[in-house]
Amino acid sequence: MKLYSIKLRLAGSVANEVRKSDVTAAEIEVLRAIHGADAVSDIVETGEVKRDSAAERQRLYARYAGPQNNTAEQVAKKMTLMRNIFGHDSLPLPEAVGHDVPKVEPEVAATAAKERAPAFAE
Repeated sequence: MKLYSIKLRLAGSVANEVRKSDVTAAEIEVLRAIHGADAVSDIVETGEVKRDSAAERQRLYARYAGPQNNTAEQVAKKMTLMRNIFGHDSLPLPEAVGHDVPKVEPEVAATAAKERAPAFAE
């Protein structure tokens, strides 16, 4: 499964953007469902991880629909959302983003992020 660095607009707001790294293609789809279709941008491939669809699905369920910070009703709603995105649990998840994205080594991406940070401090 490919990993990406992304910029995420929380609730789709350009005034509330965060960078996320080590995001899979399946996780990008979850974030788009939660925050809006155009909430994920600046997608850059940064590496790969050996994880099958079942393990990734379990990781995403635990992260986004886990009971630790949700009521039973919220867990059910979020599980339904994720099943609507990916279908039955036996179906494979996307392993790559559906279009060409630039590939950048993790060290280069980290250096670029550090260089951009001072511009936002002003």
